[in-house]
Amino acid sequence: MSRQLFVWRMARGPSAGEPCESAPDKSNTSRGRREISHLEQGPIDYTGVLDYVFDELSHRRLRCGWGVANPNLDVRLDEQIWLEHSLMACRKYWSLDPETSHAVGSRHVLYGLLEISAGDVIFLPKSPDDGHFMVATVKRPYAFDRTTVVDEADVRNDFRHVIGVEDTMRFAYGAGTLYPDTLEAPLRRAIQRIPEDDPSYQTLANFLWSWGRSRGPLARH
Repeated sequence: MSRQLFVWRMARGPSAGEPCESAPDKSNTSRGRREISHLEQGPIDYTGVLDYVFDELSHRRLRCGWGVANPNLDVRLDEQIWLEHSLMACRKYWSLDPETSHAVGSRHVLYGLLEISAGDVIFLPKSPDDGHFMVATVKRPYAFDRTTVVDEADVRNDFRHVIGVEDTMRFAYGAGTLYPDTLEAPLRRAIQRIPEDDPSYQTLANFLWSWGRSRGPLARH
């Protein structure tokens, strides 16, 4: 099986399928401004959320939101149980009372986590800021973090979906790397596999080859 490519947006909260990043013509230049503009109502305090996610990434843990522990939102749960837990979590943590179809959409997005395997490559658009993107190689497949013990209002309580990664590097957008629109629409889900027949797949594959990612780690650009 050939290595898979994924786009992973720094998304979190109850709005499954809607990336944390804004569309190109609405993007903010400050990471802090983007963070504030995407806070949800509810008891979880999302102050410093991106700082936490990027700090974890520096420790080889790529974390995704919509992942509280009580009720348990481990993606590997039986579908009906997960949907029930998701609706409970929306009411408890995000002050929402969604339709079941919303929970189905959330699960559909998060289920992509289970498609990710060791050796796959993940592209993170506009990370750690709007002028850069990041690339990581998957070392360990999906896990649900039950060991982190924090208050339920702590932002860490919402980021228990984890993919183990390595060789994470940062690149500036532009000539010689990638342009921002390569990782934009229609690639709008929080976690999205790029099929080999997608027009952007070969562009991303060529980038990996030119920067040595097909053979191992490379120097930061």
